[in-house]
Amino acid sequence: MLLTKAQIIAADDLKTQDIEVPEWGGTVRVKAATPAIIKAVRASAKNKKGEDDDSFGYRLMAKSIVDENGNPVFALADIADLEAKSLAAVKRVMDAINELNAFSDQAEAGNVSGATQSDDSTSA
Repeated sequence: MLLTKAQIIAADDLKTQDIEVPEWGGTVRVKAATPAIIKAVRASAKNKKGEDDDSFGYRLMAKSIVDENGNPVFALADIADLEAKSLAAVKRVMDAINELNAFSDQAEAGNVSGATQSDDSTSA
């Protein structure tokens, strides 16, 4: 049986996952993002020239860490605080976010591991 429009819209398909982050001394909950959130985060991760500013991962992390009610714990204004955290902890959280959002590789994920991409890549 095929799903109806109403069934698709009513489906609660934004999964969450609780991640143990020993570096932070506890557990955080991350939530899958909607395409609208990904689009907004990508747009906000641009500098004045419209170029990527390497903040996509931290911006997505801010939108993805949620409380018990599914509300974001961080605001985009908290990016600098997240950038100051341990890369091991950030990577642990970002790996879960990548998995929840079905990103197939780092390029698709917008380099969300918290590390910046190297400038030594070449294009064909």
